[in-house]
Amino acid sequence: MSTHEIKASDLTWAEINFESPKEAFKFADQLEQKLKDPNLTEEQRKQLDDCLDDLFSTLFDGAF
Repeated sequence: MSTHEIKASDLTWAEINFESPKEAFKFADQLEQKLKDPNLTEEQRKQLDDCLDDLFSTLFDGAF
């Protein structure tokens, strides 16, 4: 089994290593669920959006 590394230099948030792209997508789903929280501030919402953008960008750039 191989691992897929997402480097912190590719992201605006701390380095996170996933066992597979499937695990990265699960994490993205968790972030999307957090975005549904009506108590989030605009800054928190923007940070989550930025993290999701970076994560999906890295995942999709690596897929092609």
